[in-house]
Amino acid sequence: MTIEEKIEMVKEYVESAVAALNSYLDSLYNMTDQYFDEKENLIEGLEPDKKVETFIKSLRDEAGKFENVRHKLINRDFNLSLYEINLIAAAFVFVSGVWEKDIKKLEKAKSEADRIIKNLTSSKEN
Repeated sequence: MTIEEKIEMVKEYVESAVAALNSYLDSLYNMTDQYFDEKENLIEGLEPDKKVETFIKSLRDEAGKFENVRHKLINRDFNLSLYEINLIAAAFVFVSGVWEKDIKKLEKAKSEADRIIKNLTSSKEN
């Protein structure tokens, strides 16, 4: 696809793209908020670890890039670079992975529920 065709696809699925970006950012912030306060200080009581701190701060820095793209989409600004389109694609990859895990959990829960229903509704006495 050309970049123009990709932008047209983003336009067509703008609400889904914003939702995917929101999901990714919510997950990222939920994870990083466990370690740092709003002033980027390690939360009191946590063991300092420079490698972990650097990694988590880099995630927060990356979040800004996703935030910028999200704001462009919300404002219906479709002047997107290939890099920004790839950030949108990455958000879709993230939500697709989350959904895949959710589907597996739901399939397992349904299977278990079906087994319970079968056992509870059987007319056979032991």
